[in-house]
Amino acid sequence: MSSPSLSYLRPYRFKTIIAPFMKAFECAFELATPFLVRYIIDEGIGKNNAPLAYGLAGLLFLFAVLGFLTTMVTQYLASRVSADFGLALRKGLYQKTEELGERELENYGKDKILTLFGSDAQNLQTGVAMFMRLLVRSPLITFGSLVLSFAISWQAGVIFLISLGLSCAILLLVIFLSPKRYAAVQGGLDDMALYSGDALSGIRSVRAYEKTSTEVKKYEDAALSYKKRNVSLGNLNSIVNPLTFAFIYLALCLVVYLGGFYEAEGLLTTGEIVSLVGYLTASLASLNMFTRLISSLNKAGGSMKRLDAFLSSQPAFRPEGEEKGKGDIALKVDHLSFSFGGENAVDDVSFELKAGEQLGIIGGTGSGKSTLARLLCRLLLPTEGSIQLFGLPLEKWGEKPLRDEVSIVLQKPALYEGTIRDNLMLGVSDKTDEELWEALKMSLAYEFAREYKDGLDHKIEEGGANLSGGQRQRLVLARAFLAKPRLLILDDCLSALDYLSEKKVRENFSTLKGVSVITISQRTSSLANADEILVMAAGRIIGRGKHQELLQTCPLYEEIDKTQKEAR
Repeated sequence: MSSPSLSYLRPYRFKTIIAPFMKAFECAFELATPFLVRYIIDEGIGKNNAPLAYGLAGLLFLFAVLGFLTTMVTQYLASRVSADFGLALRKGLYQKTEELGERELENYGKDKILTLFGSDAQNLQTGVAMFMRLLVRSPLITFGSLVLSFAISWQAGVIFLISLGLSCAILLLVIFLSPKRYAAVQGGLDDMALYSGDALSGIRSVRAYEKTSTEVKKYEDAALSYKKRNVSLGNLNSIVNPLTFAFIYLALCLVVYLGGFYEAEGLLTTGEIVSLVGYLTASLASLNMFTRLISSLNKAGGSMKRLDAFLSSQPAFRPEGEEKGKGDIALKVDHLSFSFGGENAVDDVSFELKAGEQLGIIGGTGSGKSTLARLLCRLLLPTEGSIQLFGLPLEKWGEKPLRDEVSIVLQKPALYEGTIRDNLMLGVSDKTDEELWEALKMSLAYEFAREYKDGLDHKIEEGGANLSGGQRQRLVLARAFLAKPRLLILDDCLSALDYLSEKKVRENFSTLKGVSVITISQRTSSLANADEILVMAAGRIIGRGKHQELLQTCPLYEEIDKTQKEAR
């Protein structure tokens, strides 16, 4: 299968084929029923041949039982395959999310990805189920009814042919016009998810600046646009059933009328008229089901294109192997530059960090500090320049060794729904409770964690919503203590701690032997003991040296330090 999303159906190929095959048997039994009814009426009841009538009635009962069994098998297979396919597809989407780099995910957008996991995946899953249940049935019943109607009466067959031809023309028109409308509807879902996500994440700011009405208006506009797209799509789909019903019922009236006319001349029997009416009714039902199928497949097709585009995305870098560096130079950055598409966010940066040393980075907002941190742990790939980590180019490191040897603690703590233990064990798997408590002590999280009756099993809500900002940061720092990396990057992650707590945590970090630490901070006091401090502005290094040296040689550093001392 060329479609990345449909490739998840491969393990279920056999069941996917068997279901329509069983449906074909059901259709055969259903098509045979009006034909048998014709003989029951004309040859059995009409000629008082009770044995024949009872025998054919028994055969009808057998066909009904067999049809029921084949239907149940088809329904079961369709439900099971679609459910298994949906699970495999969502696993694939999650795997792709984990494979893509931070930049790719940011460009795609969180809200659109969530829509792919939800609405789009469900649309395709439903489309698979409908495909297995109805694709074979509708054409077989319709075409079989047409052929058998010609076998009974060519005049009735012509009426069948004209009505079915008109109905198929309407269906083809809808098939041609629907896909773009379904894609637009899914795009409207993306917009609503974006606005609602922004409102939820920034609810405090929205209320603080009295922008509630503005945000409500933005969401209402997106919802109104979504409604208009849905109405347009609904109007298009709504023409199918009325016109199809009109054509078939008109044909039914003509058949009954002509049947009565020809019966008087002995050309059509009562049984043949009943049989023709049965075939027309079956065709109407099958076309009605086919309309539902087309609607479902159009929706699934629009979602499939969106899913395929995401699943076809390739990460800018796919690390492989288990290689890792062993040199004495923790980091060697040489003329490093990075751009998000405009001016360089990091511009021609070079420095070295020896194993076990501490490096401080300071600068104003937008100076490139956090971007540099993401480059150093390969969350972003440089535009120019190179990075060597323990003597080995960063791009040659295997993914697992890199994550084992390099840890980054971000300013915004990442906590997940679960227990304290679950969050601490995120990057490790072989730590005892004693080690977990020790890490909590090192990060000063022990002070509040010990107060919980359930201790390490205390429930943490999504995003650490039941913790304060300082408590969240301390738990994340405890995770870093547990990891014991060779290179630790602290990206302004102590900002929620008071000065005394920050000092204690830094002293605890200094006890980790052989660990090189890069500290990004807005506080000069946090960097005072670093072996070297880099001062950044507009993505460039404008000053470097120790704390006392920079107070004499770097006006920006001196100004930052002076301002902070005056503010204390």
